[in-house]
Amino acid sequence: ATGVEVPDSVLAELETGTGKILLEKALANRPAVPGSAQTAAVEKLGARLASKATRQQLPFSFTIIDDPAPNACAIPGGSILISQSLVELCSCEDELAGVLAHEIQHIDRRHALNTIAKDFAAKRFLNIGGPILRKAAELLEVLIDRGYQQDQEFEADIEGARLAKRAGFDPAGLANLLEKLGMLEPLENSLRIEELPYFSTHPPIQERVRRLRKLA
Repeated sequence: ATGVEVPDSVLAELETGTGKILLEKALANRPAVPGSAQTAAVEKLGARLASKATRQQLPFSFTIIDDPAPNACAIPGGSILISQSLVELCSCEDELAGVLAHEIQHIDRRHALNTIAKDFAAKRFLNIGGPILRKAAELLEVLIDRGYQQDQEFEADIEGARLAKRAGFDPAGLANLLEKLGMLEPLENSLRIEELPYFSTHPPIQERVRRLRKLA
C-alpha cells in the first residue's frame, strides 16, 4: 500500500520463496553457462546497474544460460537470466545494459509480485508454507512464460533506460538494439524477430523504439 519494504511481510516471504523455486526450475531446464570472461563481464555490468536500482535490499544476480533463442527473464527476488544468444546479439555494453536494466525494472517495480498480491491478500495473516509457495510459483511461472502486460513492458523499457543512464550507460542502448533487431527481419528461418519467444509477448518493436526515442 505504501511502497515501503517490509522484510518480514507475507509478500516478502512470497517473493523470496517463489524466487528460489522458479530459479531452480529455470536452471534445470536451461543450465547456466560455465564461468568465462563473458559471464564475468555480464555479472560486473549487472552489478553496476543493480547498484542504482531502487530495491537495494534485494540480492540481484545475473546468469547467462544455455538457450539457443534470444531470451531473458526476471525472477522475483532478484535473479536475472539472459541467454548466451541474446548476449551475443548485443554489439556493445550499452545494448546489453539496456536489456539487463529492462529486466531489473520488472523486479524493481514489482510487476510479478503485484500481479499475484491480490490472490494472496486474504491469506495475509497466515504463515507462508510449502503449498502456498508452490501455488504462487505456479502462477508466477505462467506469468513469466506468457509475458507481462504491455503497460508493464513499456514501464520496464522507460525506467530501464533511466536506470542505465544513472549507472553511466547510454540510455538509448535498448532502443538501438531493438532497432537493429527490427532491421534483421525476416530471419533465415523466415521468422520475424517479434515471433521469437522473448519478443512475442512484448509490445511491437517499433512502438517501443518510438517511446524510447521520445524519452531521449
